Amino acid sequence: MLKLPQPYSSQIEQAKIKIIENEDQYKFVNISSYWYSSFLKLPDSDWEEIVRVSFAEDKVFGFFKATVDREVNQITSLTIINFNLKTISFTFIKDLENFVRYLIEYKKFNKISFSVVVGNPAERMYDKFTEKYNGRVVGIKKNEVKLVDGKFYDLKLYEIENNI
Repeated sequence: MLKLPQPYSSQIEQAKIKIIENEDQYKFVNISSYWYSSFLKLPDSDWEEIVRVSFAEDKVFGFFKATVDREVNQITSLTIINFNLKTISFTFIKDLENFVRYLIEYKKFNKISFSVVVGNPAERMYDKFTEKYNGRVVGIKKNEVKLVDGKFYDLKLYEIENNI
């Protein structure tokens, strides 16, 4: 179930520590360089960033953040983190779908743009997810991001337009 993150800040902080301590397992989270300081940070309002957590059975399963550009009424990036690397829970997948529907149907953003590091195990899921919402792969930027292993990786760009 999607929830506001503030009541679960201690669980989110524990997950953040786990990610940082196990950076080899979470290398595709891309916590390096420019956005490390804002990684899993909880905003005071939904004006610039909309953050929700995937929650069930007294446990936070995942973290969803949408960066908002109000001037053009668009989501310019998504941060999607599954806190359980061994499996992707049904709860997490449902909550991801609900989060995107919330952005499109309730908040009425006209476009959602996001990216994934090529090779990320979640890339296939994003491809299917984008297709389900009649989105598209915009392109691939070569050697765009440097991850914690010190190597450069390609970045796949997606967009989903609101046709409602």
